[in-house]
Amino acid sequence: MFSQLDLVLGLFLEDRNERERYYSCYKNKTSSADYFNLPVKGVDVPIPKNIKRILSPILNPYSFNSFKKIYNEVIQLEQISPDKTYPIIKKIRNHSGHILTTLLESYLYLKVGNTARAENILSDMMGHDLLYHTFNSPLKEVDQKQVHLLFLDLLKRLKESSINKKILENVGIYFLEMTDERLKNQMISTLDLNTQMSSLRKKYQSFFYGYAYPFVWAPQIYENGSREEYYKFIKTSDIEKQINSKPDYLLFYRSLDNISEKESSLIFKVFKILQGRSDLYSKSIYFRLRADDQFNRILLSQSKLKTGLLINELRRFYLSQLKSDPKNIKFYLLQLMMLGDINASYFFELVRNERN
Repeated sequence: MFSQLDLVLGLFLEDRNERERYYSCYKNKTSSADYFNLPVKGVDVPIPKNIKRILSPILNPYSFNSFKKIYNEVIQLEQISPDKTYPIIKKIRNHSGHILTTLLESYLYLKVGNTARAENILSDMMGHDLLYHTFNSPLKEVDQKQVHLLFLDLLKRLKESSINKKILENVGIYFLEMTDERLKNQMISTLDLNTQMSSLRKKYQSFFYGYAYPFVWAPQIYENGSREEYYKFIKTSDIEKQINSKPDYLLFYRSLDNISEKESSLIFKVFKILQGRSDLYSKSIYFRLRADDQFNRILLSQSKLKTGLLINELRRFYLSQLKSDPKNIKFYLLQLMMLGDINASYFFELVRNERN
């Protein structure tokens, strides 16, 4: 008999094929009449009948059909006047937050001849850490293969359009931070990107297309250049002028040990503001910064900051969010499990949330 923990972990698999492989491990382990089958084709997995109705919304992924209809509508447009685009844009923005919707809206503006607006949309997208789009996406539980196909198709269409090629190249470099290596390689091929550091170094030294886009170039310089080159880029990009309004710019100060007193003071001030925020993206930045030893030294150089053990802070935050942020409850449960905090009561919190 499989454990309840095994079942709960299976609920977090977003790809349908992955779920099928996972649940097939438990096929025919029991024939009890008190259990029912999960809605995964060809796989028999028992769950108590009395929670079937409650779990059904959890086991069915977010419908992707409505977005695909809008996508197809935009792709099939032949000619459309700018004043007729608003209803379509409104539909696209109902799914706002995901990178796909951003690319699709940009492409729509290109089709009506508003190239400047299309490029501004892409520039705004690159103004955040790539993870920002994950936390703000309404399409978290869609089969990722579908997302990848549309993503690559949109990039191909943008490449064949009248868009500024340097802006599009920046978009490609921005997406190099993706963790899916296969998709990353497909994206590089689609956009014909040269990812050699010698090539990137020539391009990021442009003010308009380099220093103005720190979230595009800083990760590549950090990974493939020297610390001196990285710090010089940070200074030239005027991160200090942006950091008050964009706390995610604090991420650029991780793993640096040559920070000036003025920078340290500013970093501490902004970090205190970030510490008081409760939204998921802000908390993700906070915990990523707290996990960096050298960044913690910057904080300690300014004051005796009240922080506890990172693992305890993480656990308290995820526990508090189980009830206060029910739409992301599966994310918090998974994070608790990854911390080693495995408790059956968390699963029932998930069930109660779906019941309400």
